[in-house]
Amino acid sequence: MNITDLKAAASKDAKTVVAAACMGAAMPDRLVEATCKGVDLDAAHDLKVTRLSDIFAAFGYEYRPGNDAEMTRAIKAAFSNSDIPNVLSNVAQKFALAGFGAVGESWRDISRAVPVANFKAVKGVRLVLGGLLESVGKGGELKHVDLSDEAREVQAATKGSIVGITREDLINDDLGVLALLPERFGQMSGRTINKDVFGALPATGAAYGANTTGALNLDNLAAAYALAMGIKDENGNPLGALPDRILCAPANYLLAKNIYQSEHITGAGSVTGRDNVLRGVLEPVTSPYLSGTAYWLFNATFPLVDVAFLNGVQTPTVETANADFSQLGIQMRCYYDYGVGAGDVKAALYSTGA
Repeated sequence: MNITDLKAAASKDAKTVVAAACMGAAMPDRLVEATCKGVDLDAAHDLKVTRLSDIFAAFGYEYRPGNDAEMTRAIKAAFSNSDIPNVLSNVAQKFALAGFGAVGESWRDISRAVPVANFKAVKGVRLVLGGLLESVGKGGELKHVDLSDEAREVQAATKGSIVGITREDLINDDLGVLALLPERFGQMSGRTINKDVFGALPATGAAYGANTTGALNLDNLAAAYALAMGIKDENGNPLGALPDRILCAPANYLLAKNIYQSEHITGAGSVTGRDNVLRGVLEPVTSPYLSGTAYWLFNATFPLVDVAFLNGVQTPTVETANADFSQLGIQMRCYYDYGVGAGDVKAALYSTGA
């Protein structure tokens, strides 16, 4: 099928072209089906998009990849049509999200998303309600409770990079570049937020509600758990945030998982197996962005890190545009609007693990 046949044979709906481009760029079927509607996928099978030039041709902008003058005119004209940049950006965004999730999202296991409307610092993200309910008097009047505004703040900022689909890429007419570049952007974004979230954990025990020492083993972990259960609020009442997760570096992850799963385990100073009282109690979480022996006990309701996302958008954005006049090609940029800060660390326990 040549370009003329392609233009005449299939729908030029932007969503159809996006679906066809995703399939042509070898996106896994499960991801295509998850991100594109069935009606668009059905039409996309008739619209064979296997080259970059096919996307432009689908909207009537034809060029021969080896002809610089034709490419320049066609690409410049195409970007005056909103469908072309929207299609390119939509395809790129889908591949970026695939790359974003591929590098691991354990940062979500220890954090709370905080939507913000601008780049100003937000103080006291969560108001901590301390104390107990008071008895209501005969008049039915309820007493006010004090809300303590935690001394912490979080602020969104922008991180990003830009890259070009070059003249060489256009001449080679390889649709794969529309998948590879945004996928790499997605992976970069995933690694960046993982590094930032785990890097936001305070490294001193005094920052937490409780702290201890000792290597990670059943006996020390049981003692740490009991210590964490005793964490109190500002009014001296038990906080009640029973730990249900343990965060540790990869070096201790399998040990933590063994304690979590095993019915019987050998503890410090014991040579025979005994009942594991912590079986199923502390779900292990780890990240390659942690190192050393330290570990944390916390309740998932009280995350260790706050992450501010501009307008609540929790994923990176990838956009495309025509290159500058001095360049022949297409530019692609990725940006991510977020910021991190310490979360409810006063409800957690920190151990040096040594």
